[in-house]
Amino acid sequence: DIGRHWAARSIKNVASAHALKSITGRIFEPDNFVTIGEAVKFMLDMMDYDYSNDYMMLAVRSGIASSADIGNVNSLCTREKLITMTVRLYELKSGEKAVVSGSNITSYSDINEVSAGALQKVKFAVENGIIISRFSDILGPKDPVTRAEAMVLLEKLLVFVGEISYK
Repeated sequence: DIGRHWAARSIKNVASAHALKSITGRIFEPDNFVTIGEAVKFMLDMMDYDYSNDYMMLAVRSGIASSADIGNVNSLCTREKLITMTVRLYELKSGEKAVVSGSNITSYSDINEVSAGALQKVKFAVENGIIISRFSDILGPKDPVTRAEAMVLLEKLLVFVGEISYK
């Protein structure tokens, strides 16, 4: 179901680098919104982790998710949440702390809507091109993200850490 989708290349690139164990069957449903639980599984897929029912506890221990997320696995994942998970994944993969070099991000008119706890990670993602572009100056930090958008973000991360190149 991704053949002619706008994110087909990204989905294929990510799947070529890491098995998407969280996707059962042959249907990806790229336009469906991703839940927090699904987003966590995508992150664990990028670590090639064979998870079981304890995947949320592992995500909390690794810093990918917060303890508040455990009770919200079926809630829609926001852009802000997905970006912070992805930046934490960068830290785990690279062994480096995500450090912001600049202090002012003016490329998004709604950057002030990002929660204080996520702001540095969002800024890091913006500075390093690990962001889902909307081809506008609106970040939409509280907006839900689709499965396709999640794969585009993960593709950008995998390119950034050198695991894949754009094909």
